[in-house]
Amino acid sequence: MLGAIVERMGLGATVKITRTEPDVGLEIEAPDTALLIGKKGVTLDALQLIVNKVVNRGDEWTHIVVDAGGYRDRYDESLRSMAAQLGERVRREGKVVAVDPMSSRDRRIIHLALAKVPGVRTESEGDGELRRVQIIPVRAEG
Repeated sequence: MLGAIVERMGLGATVKITRTEPDVGLEIEAPDTALLIGKKGVTLDALQLIVNKVVNRGDEWTHIVVDAGGYRDRYDESLRSMAAQLGERVRREGKVVAVDPMSSRDRRIIHLALAKVPGVRTESEGDGELRRVQIIPVRAEG
């Protein structure tokens, strides 16, 4: 189904399955992946939403991750790097830092990246599209 969508986009793209556990991974290969990814991955997210809605009509749920040109791995690594830098800043300055609002998927990456970092903890605050991660200093008990 994803193959038919990208074919209609006229980008000379193909789709291949990259993994099946724990999620199903679909990689779109094309000469130019920028149009498939879109600004900040928005086109890729839309394609992923459509595929998941179509595939998951029944009782069983299979999460499908759609990627193009390795974008998701690069993006996730940039989030982890940002989290590490902000975590270090919070530890050094002792002040709370609030990250810009982001998707639940992106917030989860930030929480996981800082979960085992001593001296900081994370919380999500806000509602809907305004929900953000706060990185909070933790004082050592002694």
